[in-house]
Amino acid sequence: MQTLKIYTENKIGVLEKVTTVFTRNRVNIMTLNLRANALQELSLISVSADISQELAQKVIPQLKRIIEVADAKLKEGSKL
Repeated sequence: MQTLKIYTENKIGVLEKVTTVFTRNRVNIMTLNLRANALQELSLISVSADISQELAQKVIPQLKRIIEVADAKLKEGSKL
C-alpha cells in the first residue's frame, strides 16, 4: 500500500477529478483524507491505495496535469 499526498486548490469538483485518475488506472483507494487550509487556499488530499511503486509513478504525473493540483507526490516511507 502506498500513500500519495496531493495539494490542490480548494474548489468544487477537484476531488472528483483526482479520484477519476485513480479509477481510470483501476486503483482501489483504501483511505482518503481531505484537509482544507483557509490561509493558503490549498487543500491536502491524502490517499492510501493498493498500488505498486511503478503505477504510482505513472499516476503522479496524471494528477499534476489537473489544473487545480499544485503538487502530487508519494509520501516518504510508504511501503508496498
